[in-house]
Formats: sequence, structure tokens, C-alpha cells
Amino acid sequence: MPTDVSSTVMYNQSKVWLALWLFPLVSAYAMIIMPLTLYSLYQTQGLPGLSQPEGHAHEMLFGLVTGLIAGYLSGRPERKVALLILLAWFAARVASLNWPDSLWSTVLQALLVALLLWQILPRLNAAKRWRNRILLPLIFALLGLGVLSALSRGLTLPMWFWPTAQVTGILLALLLSYMGGRLLAPAIANAIDRTGGTILKARVQPRIEGGLILTLATAALLSLSSTQIPGWFSALPLWLAALLICIRIVRWQPWRLGGRLDLLCLLAGYGWLAPGLIVMALQQTRGLSTGPGLHLVTIGTLGILATGVIMRLTAQRRKRDLPTGSWWALIALLFSLAAVSRALPDLFLLLPWSARTILYFFAAGGWSLAWGLTLIYQLRTLQRPVVST
Repeated sequence: MPTDVSSTVMYNQSKVWLALWLFPLVSAYAMIIMPLTLYSLYQTQGLPGLSQPEGHAHEMLFGLVTGLIAGYLSGRPERKVALLILLAWFAARVASLNWPDSLWSTVLQALLVALLLWQILPRLNAAKRWRNRILLPLIFALLGLGVLSALSRGLTLPMWFWPTAQVTGILLALLLSYMGGRLLAPAIANAIDRTGGTILKARVQPRIEGGLILTLATAALLSLSSTQIPGWFSALPLWLAALLICIRIVRWQPWRLGGRLDLLCLLAGYGWLAPGLIVMALQQTRGLSTGPGLHLVTIGTLGILATGVIMRLTAQRRKRDLPTGSWWALIALLFSLAAVSRALPDLFLLLPWSARTILYFFAAGGWSLAWGLTLIYQLRTLQRPVVST
């Protein structure tokens, strides 16, 4: 019996929470990526991988997002596997930033995707209901599009890249609506239950969740053939998805959360999906770039939800208190201001270049400060040893 207990302890110690290793690195990367992008766009001696808009989009959609997916879904792998995933992500980022046209950039991105799928597919494949199983093809599509994006840059085929980026933006909105809902529903319900009032009945809201899956998946498919389909028609699923997001938030009754600034801020991040999808629908109807709406989603929704998940997971795994409400509010405010500042120049094309430049730098500053605060919180939790669970 002692031998069995000893073996179990050694087995548990050989496993690590990948999130505790990867999320600080991802946060630091997210903090510096926008200043590096602006420097590379405005200076000839900047990083080759960020000297064109395609490079910035690739690193946001397939560099940062891949790191977040890896940390959130990989769970507790063996120490060697965790180290391998971390090194693969880091190497893929170095290659993409410095040698974006090289074969190595594509190979390393493909290696990272293969490692992640090998790690997370068994867990995702265990789901039974169709709404739960949607995560499997969704993650597979997002990771696969990352490899296609790297390949299109290596072959210098931008006509591949931008359709890939547009589809990825819609699929990312689907992922955020799905996982954000699964995160917020129980947290909001528990917070309201503790107040002693009427129990919240509308929690996950499976019909709305199913509607979001169908509408956004349809929007992604229609965007692949946007040149053959009228813009107003391909925008219809985006309008419906935005409406469903609003209905879902209202049914969560956020006015009953009182002083729970952490949950209110996460709800604000989830709420950014609605204006993001609306702007994407408007732009698609007019036959214009959906970039402004995509920025509202990637900065407003992704920024707030990702940093919130990172801080909650860090607090849980390291047995630490969550940040104060003002900390959450400041991060959410910075991301919100950054989202608006980044979307405005693309919505109002007649803005003078000086005003556009100021807005770009303001957006980059807000984004970097918010991720910096998230990184500071993670580093502060290191003052106390991790408690094994």
C-alpha cells in the first residue's frame, strides 16, 4: 500500500498545469506585440514578420490565440509534454517574427498544432451532446487555419491569407461566445444564488447557445464564398448572432450582481461580441473590410475574457485571492478604450493621417497596459508556493 501511495504522488508530481507555465509567457508576448508592430510598420529596421498588416493579423489570430487555447485546454500534461508545447509555441513565434517567409515558420506552426491536437483531442472527443462536441471541429479548424496562414505567408500568397483571416475572425467569435458562456453562466448563477434572492433559471441557455453555434458557423461558411453571395445575405447570420448575444446577457440579469466587479467586467467583455458582430455585418453588407468589427472582438472580447480567465485560473491553481474589483475594472476599461480606438480609423476613412496615428498608438498603449497588469498579477502569485491538488 505505501508503494502505491508513493507511486501516485510521484505520478502527480510529474504532471504540471501548463497554464501556469504558458500564460505568463503569453501575457508578456501580448504586452509587447503591439509596440513591436507599430515600430515595425513605421521603421524599416523593425521585425520582418510585423512589417506588413498580414504579419500583425497572423500573430494576433494564430500566435496569441493558439497560446491561449494551449494554456486553457491542455490541462495537466506530463512535465516533458508541457515543456515541449511551451518551446514549440515560443519557437513558432520567433520564426514567424523573424523569418515569416521561411519553411521553418510553417513547419514550427504545424508542429505546435500537432502537439496541441495530440494533447487535447482525447478530452474534446469524450463529449456526447452535439453542442459539447462542437468544440472539437472548431478548435481543429482554428488551429488548421493557423498552419494555412503560415503557409500562405511562406508562399507569398496574400489572396489566401485575408479570406483565411476573415473566416478565423468569425470562428473566433464563435469560440468566445461558446466558452465565454460556459464560463459566465455558472459563475453568475452562483453569485446570484449567494445573495439569497430568486434563483437564476436562465444559465447556459442551451437554445441560445445552439443558435449561436448555427448562426456563426453559417456566417463563417458564407464568408468563404462572399464574392458569389450578396453582402446583405451573408451578413444575416451575424445580425442574428448579435441579437442572441444581447438576449443571453439580459437573461443573465447582470443588474443582480451588485458589487461583483470581476463578473461584471467579464460580462462587458462578452458583451463586446454584439457590437463587433454588428459592425462586421454592416461592413459585409456594404462590401467593405470586416476589420473594424474583428478588432472589437479581438481586443474587446478576447482581451477582457482571456485576461479574466488567466487571472481566475492562476488564483485557483496557486491558491491565491483574485485581484480587487478596481484591478478588473481598470483592465476592462483599457481594453474597451483600445478596441474603440483601433476600430475608429477603419470606420472613418476620411480621418486625417495624424489622427489615425494617434488612435493607433492609443489602442496599442491600452492593450499593452492591460496585459501588463495581468502579467503583474501572475508574477505576484509566485510569492507563495503552488499547492498540489
